[in-house]
Amino acid sequence: MGKTVADLIRRRPLALLFLICLAAWVPGFFTMPPLDRDESRFAQSSKQMLETGDFLDIRFGVEPRYKKPVGIYWLQAAATEAVSAVTGDNARNHIWTYRIPSLLGALAAVALAYWCAGAFLGVEASFLSALLLGLTLLLSSESKIAKTDAVLLATILGAQGVLLRAYLARSSDHPAPSPRLAILGWLSFAIGILIKGPVIVGVVGFTALALVLWDSTWRWTARAVAAALVLAVLLVLLKQFVAAAGPLVALLAIAVRYGDWRWLGSLRPIRGVILTLIIVLPWLVTIFFISHGAFYQQSLGHDFGAKLMGGEESHGDPPGFYLLIAVVTFWPATLFVLPAVALTVMRHREPAARFLLAWAGTWWLIEFVPTKLPNYILPAYPALAMMAAAFALAPSQEVVPRWQRNLSTGSVFYFLLGAAVLIAAAIVVPNFYGTGVSWDLIAGAAVPALFAIAAAVMALRGSSGPAIGMATVSALALYAVLTLEAAPRLDQIWVSPREAEMVARHMKQGDPAPVLAGYTEPSALFLIGTETRLASNGRDAAAFSAAQGGLAAIEDGQRPRFLAHLAELEADATQVDALSGFNYSRGRPVHITLFRVTPPHEITSPPQE
Repeated sequence: MGKTVADLIRRRPLALLFLICLAAWVPGFFTMPPLDRDESRFAQSSKQMLETGDFLDIRFGVEPRYKKPVGIYWLQAAATEAVSAVTGDNARNHIWTYRIPSLLGALAAVALAYWCAGAFLGVEASFLSALLLGLTLLLSSESKIAKTDAVLLATILGAQGVLLRAYLARSSDHPAPSPRLAILGWLSFAIGILIKGPVIVGVVGFTALALVLWDSTWRWTARAVAAALVLAVLLVLLKQFVAAAGPLVALLAIAVRYGDWRWLGSLRPIRGVILTLIIVLPWLVTIFFISHGAFYQQSLGHDFGAKLMGGEESHGDPPGFYLLIAVVTFWPATLFVLPAVALTVMRHREPAARFLLAWAGTWWLIEFVPTKLPNYILPAYPALAMMAAAFALAPSQEVVPRWQRNLSTGSVFYFLLGAAVLIAAAIVVPNFYGTGVSWDLIAGAAVPALFAIAAAVMALRGSSGPAIGMATVSALALYAVLTLEAAPRLDQIWVSPREAEMVARHMKQGDPAPVLAGYTEPSALFLIGTETRLASNGRDAAAFSAAQGGLAAIEDGQRPRFLAHLAELEADATQVDALSGFNYSRGRPVHITLFRVTPPHEITSPPQE
């Protein structure tokens, strides 16, 4: 890195880190429409908490939403009310207010990544660890989506940072965590449970278990672990998911019998468990009685359990899915990742390297979960970012080993492939789902392309500092192009905003809440209003409309049943508007017709001759 930049990093690391990350994350934060489906589900449920004043139960429309704990809903509701109080306006219908916890969670995550890496790296490498994490496409995306993942990542980093310091303290060169720091780690752990249930338990628990097994003095440990893992993988591939728990239980038994657990004592586990229970139990007990146990049946059984047992909601993919998409989701940190992982493996006897490998090992745990979504792999990214930073800023070698040169070259081409895919998407996708390609979009996309090529050239020459600078500029420019240039052109996929505008244009004073059928995506409910009736089919939509009248937005697949049942009920429907688009959640075109329905008792018969 240049002397001026290095001085700035040493003097104001967090300020510079936040400035760069906000430049990457804020474009699109305020302007992007609500996304389907998870973002709109979270935001709508938080909105209903504010509307009803019930902050214990979780509802989406008229149905309970018992998939995730209450933590993220509280944060989103608090952020929205805070904006309302500051602006004097009702901010409940603005999606960006529900995104604030994700933005703050992402900022906390990069700050904690800097702190976490500081346990074994210098200021510059710690800064680069956090920067690479913050610039990844995945965290950049999650920072402006009203979901759990950015906040969850911050809690994981808080807990893992304390666990790392406890592990390093086995050596006299590192101090043990203070009682206060240990309690803060447990606080982060408890908040993580309230955000996304057992996920943080799995990440932190897997890391600790892997380290305990790794440090075992039993001479058969390595063979036993290898055999258990191979058996577990085979059972997962054969879809024998319950049976696959057997080898994992055996690993736990080996760890209990032969593992070295003493270093965990500095974490004050008894006090920590008590604090965790104090924080999470009140709501967990309350929701049990409110839902009559349904929350646990749906969240642990239907949601979490279903994801472990098979691909849920058509998101089942084979192992290797996350490795395949990392070319874009981990970009631009892919510039150094391959030689960085190899170097960390070679240094596995060093405690810090061993910890990072154990942490990154959660990647393979997640790979073998049948249900796959891109955001699931995010908890493993901080470890990879720290490996990449340590490699990029390592002292230069007079003679570079051949394997390192080959992996470095491969990593550069991996980086260029990710850049090419993202830049091509920015240009091509609007041509299929929007207003088409224009010269200003092509010119805008050329900027990140040129800087990506410059970063690749610098990396091939071994100039890591300039390569990092070029890659950072490339990422900032590319994210701006994607969110400010390409996304607004995708008018065909923004169906819900157009539907909400269409309904608002034709709504009359005294009209009841509109009825939707066929296209009932969560974003439509958020934008049109909580009172909107979401019918499961055209026949039900006809029954609702015939009873109350008003507007009904019916997708073509449900239109015949809707009109046929209206005729049976002797109600009248007049077409007033229509729109066409593409439902990206279902991957198919949609055409929605807006009807004004007159109930049977309001139809005036023509006068008799």
